[in-house]
Amino acid sequence: MFSLFNKIKNTSTEEAKKLSYVLFLCLDVSGSMNYQDAYDRKTGSNKLSRLEAAKSDAIEYMAQLSRVDRLAGCFLCLFGEKVTVHDNIRNPEELKNILNNVRTEGATRTDLAIQESNKYFVEHMKKYKQTVNQQVMVPKKK
Repeated sequence: MFSLFNKIKNTSTEEAKKLSYVLFLCLDVSGSMNYQDAYDRKTGSNKLSRLEAAKSDAIEYMAQLSRVDRLAGCFLCLFGEKVTVHDNIRNPEELKNILNNVRTEGATRTDLAIQESNKYFVEHMKKYKQTVNQQVMVPKKK
Protein backbone atom coordinates (compact mmCIF):
# COMPACT_ATOMS: atom_id res chain seq x y z
CA MET A 1 0.00 0.00 0.00
CA PHE A 2 1.21 3.47 -0.83
CA SER A 3 -0.13 6.57 0.93
CA LEU A 4 0.68 10.24 0.59
CA PHE A 5 -0.20 12.94 3.03
CA ASN A 6 0.58 16.64 3.16
CA LYS A 7 1.59 18.75 6.12
CA ILE A 8 -1.25 21.21 6.67
CA LYS A 9 -4.92 20.44 7.11
CA ASN A 10 -7.60 22.33 5.13
CA THR A 11 -5.29 23.85 2.52
CA SER A 12 -6.34 25.15 -0.88
CA THR A 13 -5.17 23.43 -4.04
CA GLU A 14 -2.57 26.13 -4.68
CA GLU A 15 -1.31 25.96 -1.11
CA ALA A 16 -1.17 22.16 -1.25
CA LYS A 17 1.01 22.30 -4.36
CA LYS A 18 3.67 24.14 -2.35
CA LEU A 19 3.67 21.64 0.52
CA SER A 20 5.91 18.67 0.94
CA TYR A 21 4.66 15.10 1.14
CA VAL A 22 5.59 11.97 3.03
CA LEU A 23 5.37 8.64 1.19
CA PHE A 24 4.06 5.80 3.34
CA LEU A 25 4.96 2.26 2.12
CA CYS A 26 4.01 -1.16 3.50
CA LEU A 27 5.76 -4.12 1.91
CA ASP A 28 4.94 -7.80 2.43
CA VAL A 29 8.20 -9.74 2.90
CA SER A 30 6.64 -13.10 3.81
CA GLY A 31 7.78 -16.35 2.22
CA SER A 32 5.13 -16.22 -0.52
CA MET A 33 6.90 -13.17 -1.95
CA ASN A 34 9.59 -15.59 -3.22
CA TYR A 35 7.24 -16.92 -5.91
CA GLN A 36 8.66 -16.07 -9.30
CA ASP A 37 5.49 -15.14 -11.11
CA ALA A 38 5.77 -11.34 -11.28
CA TYR A 39 6.15 -9.59 -14.61
CA ASP A 40 9.67 -8.34 -15.36
CA ARG A 41 9.45 -5.19 -17.52
CA LYS A 42 13.11 -5.52 -18.51
CA THR A 43 12.88 -9.03 -19.94
CA GLY A 44 9.14 -9.31 -20.63
CA SER A 45 8.89 -12.59 -18.72
CA ASN A 46 6.98 -13.68 -15.62
CA LYS A 47 10.14 -14.91 -13.87
CA LEU A 48 10.69 -12.09 -11.38
CA SER A 49 10.01 -12.78 -7.71
CA ARG A 50 7.12 -10.90 -6.17
CA LEU A 51 9.49 -9.30 -3.67
CA GLU A 52 11.90 -8.06 -6.35
CA ALA A 53 8.98 -6.62 -8.34
CA ALA A 54 7.60 -4.86 -5.23
CA LYS A 55 11.04 -3.46 -4.36
CA SER A 56 11.53 -2.17 -7.88
CA ASP A 57 8.07 -0.57 -7.98
CA ALA A 58 8.54 1.11 -4.58
CA ILE A 59 11.87 2.64 -5.63
CA GLU A 60 10.46 3.73 -9.00
CA TYR A 61 7.38 5.28 -7.36
CA MET A 62 9.50 7.25 -4.88
CA ALA A 63 11.80 8.40 -7.70
CA GLN A 64 8.81 9.61 -9.74
CA LEU A 65 7.41 11.52 -6.76
CA SER A 66 10.83 13.02 -6.05
CA ARG A 67 10.93 14.46 -9.57
CA VAL A 68 7.44 15.96 -9.72
CA ASP A 69 6.34 16.55 -6.13
CA ARG A 70 7.90 18.00 -3.04
CA LEU A 71 8.71 14.70 -1.36
CA ALA A 72 9.81 15.28 2.24
CA GLY A 73 10.60 11.65 2.94
CA CYS A 74 9.39 8.10 3.15
CA PHE A 75 8.18 5.72 5.87
CA LEU A 76 8.67 2.00 5.16
CA CYS A 77 6.99 -0.86 7.02
CA LEU A 78 8.26 -4.35 6.15
CA PHE A 79 6.09 -7.18 7.39
CA GLY A 80 6.49 -10.94 7.35
CA GLU A 81 6.94 -13.00 10.52
CA LYS A 82 7.85 -9.73 12.28
CA VAL A 83 7.58 -6.03 11.47
CA THR A 84 10.51 -3.72 10.73
CA VAL A 85 9.99 0.02 10.40
CA HIS A 86 12.26 2.51 8.63
CA ASP A 87 11.42 6.16 9.10
CA ASN A 88 12.72 9.37 7.60
CA ILE A 89 14.03 7.91 4.33
CA ARG A 90 15.01 11.00 2.34
CA ASN A 91 15.56 9.84 -1.25
CA PRO A 92 15.15 6.89 -3.67
CA GLU A 93 18.81 5.88 -3.29
CA GLU A 94 18.42 5.54 0.47
CA LEU A 95 15.25 3.47 -0.05
CA LYS A 96 17.10 1.29 -2.57
CA ASN A 97 19.95 0.68 -0.10
CA ILE A 98 17.47 -0.45 2.57
CA LEU A 99 15.49 -2.66 0.17
CA ASN A 100 18.66 -4.30 -1.21
CA ASN A 101 19.10 -5.96 2.19
CA VAL A 102 15.49 -7.14 2.55
CA ARG A 103 14.87 -10.89 2.37
CA THR A 104 11.68 -12.89 2.75
CA GLU A 105 10.77 -14.46 6.07
CA GLY A 106 8.07 -16.82 7.36
CA ALA A 107 4.38 -16.12 7.56
CA THR A 108 2.39 -13.02 6.65
CA ARG A 109 1.64 -11.10 9.85
CA THR A 110 -0.60 -8.46 8.35
CA ASP A 111 -2.04 -7.80 11.81
CA LEU A 112 1.36 -6.62 13.08
CA ALA A 113 1.93 -4.51 9.98
CA ILE A 114 -1.41 -2.76 10.39
CA GLN A 115 -0.83 -2.22 14.10
CA GLU A 116 2.67 -0.72 13.71
CA SER A 117 1.86 1.27 10.59
CA ASN A 118 -1.31 2.70 12.05
CA LYS A 119 0.53 3.71 15.22
CA TYR A 120 3.15 5.60 13.22
CA PHE A 121 0.64 7.03 10.77
CA VAL A 122 -1.58 8.48 13.51
CA GLU A 123 1.36 9.84 15.52
CA HIS A 124 2.89 11.41 12.44
CA MET A 125 -0.38 13.01 11.36
CA LYS A 126 -0.91 14.50 14.83
CA LYS A 127 2.66 15.79 15.00
CA TYR A 128 2.52 17.57 11.65
CA LYS A 129 -1.26 18.14 11.45
CA GLN A 130 -1.29 16.24 8.20
CA THR A 131 -4.18 14.96 6.15
CA VAL A 132 -4.26 12.00 3.79
CA ASN A 133 -4.33 13.09 0.15
CA GLN A 134 -4.06 9.83 -1.70
CA GLN A 135 -4.01 6.14 -0.94
CA VAL A 136 -3.21 3.57 -3.61
CA MET A 137 -3.49 -0.19 -3.30
CA VAL A 138 -1.08 -1.75 -5.77
CA PRO A 139 -2.65 -4.77 -7.49
CA LYS A 140 -0.77 -8.02 -7.96
CA LYS A 141 0.89 -8.09 -11.37
CA LYS A 142 -0.15 -10.78 -13.81
